[in-house]
Amino acid sequence: MEEKDWARLRSLTADSGFTESGEEKNERVKGLMSRWRSAALRARKLMSDPWMDYNINVLPVIRAKRHRYSAIRKTWTVDIVEVKLLGEPFPRGAMRECFRMKKLSSMSRNQDWTHANNYVAKRYIQEVDREVLFSDVRLQMDAK
Repeated sequence: MEEKDWARLRSLTADSGFTESGEEKNERVKGLMSRWRSAALRARKLMSDPWMDYNINVLPVIRAKRHRYSAIRKTWTVDIVEVKLLGEPFPRGAMRECFRMKKLSSMSRNQDWTHANNYVAKRYIQEVDREVLFSDVRLQMDAK
């Protein structure tokens, strides 16, 4: 815990204007510490990667061309990104199948794939014309 957290805890456990025995104060401090511990464990659980069991971080890096559409400017941006893609699809929809993918932030110098962001890559089940892909993305972004 940081010093300010300990200071806050000390202020919470300080005499609060009423008299209590040393034993009562110890019980109150134990209760507060238990709540802090419980809150910290819940927060840590929320921060864990739900895809950790798939070991995507050990897969080879794939350089991919990313197309992003801006609904505001009605323009496309193309850039090269590094991703790691799990080749096994997970439950799919009627038209597309989905794959787990991790992508490092292009704004960060951190190359630790265990902390890379999770994404879902989608692929049409049946072969479609390339323009259908771009139209689909435009439609979804304009609908937002």
